[in-house]
Amino acid sequence: MPTLSYPENGGFKTPRIGIDVPDGWEPLDVPQTLLAARETATPEGGFATNLTIQHLVRPVAVTESILIDELRETVSSKRDGQLGTPYEQLIDDQPMHGVNLSYVDPAAGTLAQIHLFARHAEGEQASIVQLVLSFSGSRAAELGPVLRDIALSLKIDWRTS
Repeated sequence: MPTLSYPENGGFKTPRIGIDVPDGWEPLDVPQTLLAARETATPEGGFATNLTIQHLVRPVAVTESILIDELRETVSSKRDGQLGTPYEQLIDDQPMHGVNLSYVDPAAGTLAQIHLFARHAEGEQASIVQLVLSFSGSRAAELGPVLRDIALSLKIDWRTS
């Protein structure tokens, strides 16, 4: 009987990930997500600022611009969905591609997200780490420095051994 294994020989291993979160945030267990956390103290009835980090394995032809185009398509279906101008940023010597977006959620009001992608290609596949920071649009000015510090603390180690 054959034995299957994950990841298959030659396949990508999940990169090591580290990120700093503010005091008062708690880790979350979110399906298909490597790391997730949220603030525990929010304005009464407010949206809890949160982050998720996912690892995607896609064909090598899937670039950051394709991922951003996929977000554009998703946000266009949301109420008042808007996608900002894509940008590049170096975080811990890792080139990151990012885009900010916003939309109106019927229950939470205007929500905003910062999406950052890091990509490591090898052979026919690309290993992609996606960081998403989600927050209430009404708190953007207040949260700006906090979100910047969180994003800049991201560490990705692609080594598999």
